[in-house]
Amino acid sequence: LDENKVDSAAYFAQRAMTLDKSSPFVWNALAQVAERKGDKPEAVKLLRTAIEKAAGDTSLAQTRRQMQYQLASTAHE
Repeated sequence: LDENKVDSAAYFAQRAMTLDKSSPFVWNALAQVAERKGDKPEAVKLLRTAIEKAAGDTSLAQTRRQMQYQLASTAHE
């Protein structure tokens, strides 16, 4: 996504999803892709799922807070 290769990012995030649907990082990547494509409702939905997936893992507390901030920013725009 840093190089504006949104389609490639979407492809690899979808591939990662086939390996581990429980990873909050995959859902977050898909949310970023949706946001870059201008689909804010989808980005919000995917971010909520990412936050849900991170909820049970205390080692992801900071990551979860960052995703919550990202969700608030995306929903507000």
